[in-house]
Amino acid sequence: MQFIEHPRELSSFLDQHSIVLCDQNTAEYCYPLLPLELPLIVIPAGERSKNLDSCQAVWSKLMELGADRQSRLICLGGGMICDLGAFCASVYQRGIEFSLLPTSLLAMVDAAIGGKNGVDFLEHKNYLGLFSQNQNTIICADFLESLPREQWVNGYAEMLKHGLIYDKDHFQDCLRQKEGSLPGLNLINRSIEIKLKHTERDFKELGIRKRLNFGHTIGHAIESLSFKSQTQIEHGMAVLWGMLGEAYLSHKYWSLSKDDLQQIENGIKPLLKQHENIDLNFHALYKLMLKDKKNLRDQVQFALLNSLGSAQENLPLQAEQIESGIRYLARFK
Repeated sequence: MQFIEHPRELSSFLDQHSIVLCDQNTAEYCYPLLPLELPLIVIPAGERSKNLDSCQAVWSKLMELGADRQSRLICLGGGMICDLGAFCASVYQRGIEFSLLPTSLLAMVDAAIGGKNGVDFLEHKNYLGLFSQNQNTIICADFLESLPREQWVNGYAEMLKHGLIYDKDHFQDCLRQKEGSLPGLNLINRSIEIKLKHTERDFKELGIRKRLNFGHTIGHAIESLSFKSQTQIEHGMAVLWGMLGEAYLSHKYWSLSKDDLQQIENGIKPLLKQHENIDLNFHALYKLMLKDKKNLRDQVQFALLNSLGSAQENLPLQAEQIESGIRYLARFK
């Protein structure tokens, strides 16, 4: 992990073996900031591009460019590019080097940290992928300047999650962040530290790393279900809904106090977009949850909160219990 102040400092990380992967947005706004002109692969922006068809396009372009095992893929973009690019590099010729240059807040505090990569498959989030470490992750705050607010909220949701599962003070510091402004580098750094504490101890996600999935069992189901609709819900917004629902489950079926639940509700509710068309059909969501990668056989497993700043993984809940969490979310539509 390395921090730089300006993209021109990237010259020491790039060489003639580098090939850059971007989406249409980062190709327009971020690629021109690189200090070297390098071969470029561009795929359409958005979560709908995070699939095997895009991977095939990337692999085909790598072959066309003559990429070999000495090549290095530079993944310049948000979470989708970091996840998909790392997967493509890890599979191409059984693995070439790759570096992650996250350009969104979400990617900086989540997707570019921890060595997980992958793509969506048959409307299930990140269903195909690998654990593989990149050569380096380079954080440059300059890339955040062009972020629209919805992309800021995407990353902010993950930062709140880091505080909720590990550091109560971080959660409260994030809530004090001025509405509509990007979090400061101190908050970004703290979120990165928290994620690294979990991923370095449990790289293959066999234990405590699963706590990072708080909010994602319900959140991923909401996001995946929205793929079928006209109004796709952004990952971070889906996670906010998921954290709210799973906080309720933590209170009703685990040890989270009513006061803690109220603090979480008060903090998250102002951030929610009023998705009048959000699909909270329990049976459709539950069908997706049954395919969650972290399940044990037919049991839907959750990471739930003990209290603010403390969580527990591998907690199974029954269908009727999960349904009560979805009914709770319906209050906020």
